[in-house]
This record gives sequence, structure tokens and C-alpha cells, in this order.
Amino acid sequence: MQSTTKKSVFALIMILFLVGIIEGIAWTGLWWLEKNREIEYDPMEFKKMPSHQRKAIDRLINNKTRTTEFSRSLGWQPKQSVNVSEGRFITNSIRIRHDREFAPKLPTDKVRISTFGDSFTAGIGVANSETWQEQMMASNKNLEVLNFGVGAYGPDQAYLRYLENPLSQHIVAMGYLTENLHRVISVYVPFYAGRNAHIPVTKPRFLIENDELVLVPNPIQNKEGYTDLVTEYEQALRRFGKHDNYYNERYRASFFDFLGSVRLGKIAYYNFKDIPIYNQRGEYNIESDAFRVTTGVFEAFREKVLAEGALPVVVVFPTYPNVVYQHRHKQKKYRSLIQWLDKNGYVYLDLMDGLLGNLGDNKIIDMFLKDLHYGPLGHQLVAKNLLAFIAEHKLEEPETRARLIAEMKK
Repeated sequence: MQSTTKKSVFALIMILFLVGIIEGIAWTGLWWLEKNREIEYDPMEFKKMPSHQRKAIDRLINNKTRTTEFSRSLGWQPKQSVNVSEGRFITNSIRIRHDREFAPKLPTDKVRISTFGDSFTAGIGVANSETWQEQMMASNKNLEVLNFGVGAYGPDQAYLRYLENPLSQHIVAMGYLTENLHRVISVYVPFYAGRNAHIPVTKPRFLIENDELVLVPNPIQNKEGYTDLVTEYEQALRRFGKHDNYYNERYRASFFDFLGSVRLGKIAYYNFKDIPIYNQRGEYNIESDAFRVTTGVFEAFREKVLAEGALPVVVVFPTYPNVVYQHRHKQKKYRSLIQWLDKNGYVYLDLMDGLLGNLGDNKIIDMFLKDLHYGPLGHQLVAKNLLAFIAEHKLEEPETRARLIAEMKK
């Protein structure tokens, strides 16, 4: 009997020892993935709406938000004619980030460039006067650079906002942050952003059906819909999840999440099942739904801008992790997108080389704020590179723009 007990204890010790080794390996793997692949364990948890999101909805419904408000077609949009943070954030009557108005018709003495995109286009975190658009205008009086950027937008929303733009322009620039690939397959922001989503908002998205871009409208069509989100939380999430890739594919939180092996297993399943956003090298996967929708939006954007007689341009903004990775490994994780832009004859500027090449004595982190948006130096370098790009390609000249437009229409 005593011998049996000893064997049982020994077996238990060996099992615990093996479990400890497995867990140690798993936690090491989790650390490596976060450090080298920017992959961290971030499960969806939607059993109960967090209190901070309830408060955010209350502010949205009662129009107590400072800079943004509900939009039926876009999800959210800048407020009209606001001046907050002692003049650091100002919008005009058409909700663009300027302290002055612009005539609907094209100016005869300037080249007008309208810029659309997310917070890196909008300049979230810096004052109006520090945005790259204002710096471009201050440096070149022949340019009128309009800031239609909106924080947290995807390229899909940026394109839809362009469709609602009441102004005419000579050049239309689509700002694309290299993280944006994720946003075009999302409908409910917390499904993708997880714990980083402070405001539980919904958005429209596009699907690719029979190689055609098909719009799925914003699932909340009025502010009262957010009241339903609070009172019928689980039902609303299922409804939002119908066309949201993260709801349908992302892993959920569970009781066993304290085990590193469970966390690592979920990450592995999520990243290798079906067709993931990134390939095994951590680069854009051109076969993914996210890549196909993104490029589909670019194509629709280009076609619409060309039809209106303007020149479409894509401006690629690298994230801080992308800049660091390029600096260390001399390789762009989004190079497949650059190759696609080249192959399809786009006029574009990838800011990566210009940002790194003009740092001087500054460090990479000096270009960024604490939240990793571009800071004043980052905006200064963006403006410098865009001005050089415009000069190099002679985009101020009507003949050059006309030639490029004709070539892109072929």
C-alpha cells in the first residue's frame, strides 16, 4: 500500500513537472510573439458591457461628446464648428479640421488637395497648427491642403466620407495607416479593438461578393439604436457580428485563461485557421479578406476620384512598430501592398523611407507621442516629404495632373 502511494505521489510530481515545463515554454512563446510579432493575447469578453462604455454611450446619445458625434452613414464624424482644448482642436462648418472656411469651387490661384483617412491624417494629439496639412500650407502658399481625417476611421469610412464631400479638389489623398487592414473587416469597434475600445461604436463596411465591392450599411441608423445596445446587449452583439470578421473568428475569454498553454493555443488557432490577415512571416497576406477589401476600397476610391476629374493619391503612414521593424530588419511588413500599388499604376507615397531618412540626430521615438500617434516632429517630417513628393512629380502643374489622370484611366 505504501509503495503504491509513493508511486502515485511520484507520478503526480512528474505530471506537475511536465505541466510546469509546458507552461514555461508557453509563457515564453507568448512573450516572444508580443515582442517580435506584435501578437498579444486579447480575447473578446462580452458577457456584460463595461461601465466606461455605458458612460460613453450616454455621452454620445445626449450629445455630450467633445469633438465627435453620431453619423448614420459613417458611424461617427467630427462635430461642426467646435473649438476645444483652448483652440488645439477646431473644426469648421463642414466638419473639417480648420479654423476657416473654404469655397466649394476650386480656387484659381492654388492647388487644392483634400486629405482623407484616420487619426494620422486628422492629426490627433497635436494642435491644428501643427498638423502636416497646415505645415504644408505654411511652407507653400500655392497649396490648399484640407484635413478631412477622422480618428479611428478605416479606409472604408474615409472613402465614404469622400463621397459626402461638398467641395471640389485638384488632388484627393487617401491616408492609409499600415494597421488599417484590420478595420475594414470590422463592424463593431470593440470586436476588433477589445479592451482598447473606449467607445462602443458601430460602422459600415464593405464585402467582396463576386469580385464586386458591396456596402453593408452602419447597423445603427439612429442614436436611439445605442439605447437598444445597452438594454439588449447580447442580441445586439449577435446582430453586429453577422458581418464582423472578429466576432466570427476571434477567440473568447475562458476560465482556463490563467494557463499559458491555453492562451498560446487560442492564438495559434486564430492565426493559422482559414486565411489569416498576416502570413507566417508577419507580412500582409494578399489572400486574406482584409487585403481584398482594402484594395477593393482603393480601386473604388480611385475610380470615383478620376471620374470627377481629380488625381487620386495614396499616402502610406507606417506605425511605430513598423518603423522600428524596418530600421532593424530593413524589411516592410506591408510590402505586398506597396507591390500591389506599383502593379496597378497608383500614384502613391510610402512615408517610411522619408521618415527614417530625415531623422537627423533624433531617435525614432521622437517622432511619436506617448500613445504612438505622430507628434509635432512626425507631422513636420510628413509635411516635408509630401512637399518634396509634389515637387518631384510636378503635381502643381495642371498638365502633369492631366497626363497622370489620363494614364490611370487606361
